[in-house]
Amino acid sequence: MDSHGDQEPRTIIAETSKLEGKLTSVGPVHVSGRIEGQLFATSLVISETGSVHGEVNVESLDSHGELSGQIKAERVTLAGNVRDNTSISAASLEVKLTSDDSGTRHTVTFGTSHVEVGDHEAVKPRETTAAPPDAASTAPEEAEEDEEDLLLDPDLDDELE
Repeated sequence: MDSHGDQEPRTIIAETSKLEGKLTSVGPVHVSGRIEGQLFATSLVISETGSVHGEVNVESLDSHGELSGQIKAERVTLAGNVRDNTSISAASLEVKLTSDDSGTRHTVTFGTSHVEVGDHEAVKPRETTAAPPDAASTAPEEAEEDEEDLLLDPDLDDELE
């Protein structure tokens, strides 16, 4: 609210609207339609019918719709689709898996994506290099440890199916 008791101005992209280009807002942006381009705002909410494709730079992002592109935010909450070739950089990431009254399970779907969470200096992709043939025989414990890093919890796999 401002000093006159009014709510903070917000930008709404309605379900029947499509915006192409650059959108800058000093307040929150709510998208039920489609944005293609650049978006800079304090916060972004993407509804189930909404989609944002392009460069996003916000403090907080709450997406229940479709998202793709280069995403930078302090806080990200995902409950929709993340399309291929998407990069997300965030200090915190929450992925919501919920179900509706009929028991239908909702999932978050990630295409081919790159996600960085936390201190961006500390979160770096792990380099993989082929070990020389004799290295495998001298360090079997390290190879097993790396293999274990790739395994998922089977109970979690059952929940996600």
